[in-house]
Amino acid sequence: MALPDPTDEAAYDERLAKYTIGGPRPLTDPITICDYDPVWAQLYVAEEAKIRAVLGDRAVRVEHVGSTSVPGLPAKPTIEIVLEVPDSGDETAYVPDMETAGYVLRIREPDWFEHRLFKGPGVDINEQSRARADVLCVGRGPLGE
Repeated sequence: MALPDPTDEAAYDERLAKYTIGGPRPLTDPITICDYDPVWAQLYVAEEAKIRAVLGDRAVRVEHVGSTSVPGLPAKPTIEIVLEVPDSGDETAYVPDMETAGYVLRIREPDWFEHRLFKGPGVDINEQSRARADVLCVGRGPLGE
């Protein structure tokens, strides 16, 4: 499979529409970069516990990734989580439980390592700290071995 032309906006928009469940949504707010907040680590721990509670041993690996996982680094207030399941293409084995936990399946890319992306609910630790959790789901295989 040839790599797409990174300057071809029409092809990008077409591919995004193909893989986005419910269709792409335009940004309605500015992207905000915040100073590092040590609460982000606590938010991750809470989200990891929620994921492990609903999936049990189907959650092979759960990791905090992205800029909020790096102490001292300014970031968007989005807790990015990688979830590894035995087979991310077998959605019946985990998607309903993730949805029950408040996550919404938004991206399905079967031709790219069976990648899935869930948008999580907003999470609060206190009045000053608010973030959203996003979960990138991969199956065991080239990325999961």
